[in-house]
Amino acid sequence: MKNKKGFTLIEIIVTIALLGLIGGVIAINIVNINKKQENQEETRIESTLKAAAEAYVKVEKITENCNLDIDELVKESYIKESEVEKYKEDYYIEVNIGEG
Repeated sequence: MKNKKGFTLIEIIVTIALLGLIGGVIAINIVNINKKQENQEETRIESTLKAAAEAYVKVEKITENCNLDIDELVKESYIKESEVEKYKEDYYIEVNIGEG
């Protein structure tokens, strides 16, 4: 009888393939988690900007449609700069005043 020690080439290849498959699944899940977090962050910032714009319109008694700049909301203390710092270039607020 032969004394079998070690692994065969097939066993090593199968093990490496399984580890690669597991690594691929983990990588895909990490990417999906990051995308979900980015979407939640965008939803949060949009909600914050909307609330700040609504407060600005009420307090400043805006009666006509206009575009608000995020810098204006920060300057007038309707929103903290730290909350919107990385979004200043991506967002503007369009205010549409409804009749009635």
